[in-house]
Amino acid sequence: MAQFTTPYQLVQFVNRTGVNTALPTSFYQAHKNQIKAQANPFQPAINFELAFVYRKEKVDIPRIAAFFDEFNNYFSQQDYLSRLVANRVKLGE
Repeated sequence: MAQFTTPYQLVQFVNRTGVNTALPTSFYQAHKNQIKAQANPFQPAINFELAFVYRKEKVDIPRIAAFFDEFNNYFSQQDYLSRLVANRVKLGE
C-alpha cells in the first residue's frame, strides 16, 4: 500500500511504475512535458467552484473590498493556468 498527499508524489510514482492515477487538470497541464503518461478526462467532468463566504457587512470593511479588488486584478492580468505553467518546478524523478 502507498499513501500520497501531493500531485508531485503521485507523478513520481506514475513515472516510475506506469500505473494509472488521477491528477488535477491544472497540474497536468502545467507539467505534462514531465509526466510519462497520457491524460484522459473524466466523463462526466469533475468541476468545482470557489466561493468566499463572509458576513454581509464584511464587504463594507475597506481591507476586504481591497482584497477582492486585488484578487480580481491579479487574475485579469494572467489566468490561473498560465501562472501555474510560468511558475512550475521541475518534477523529481
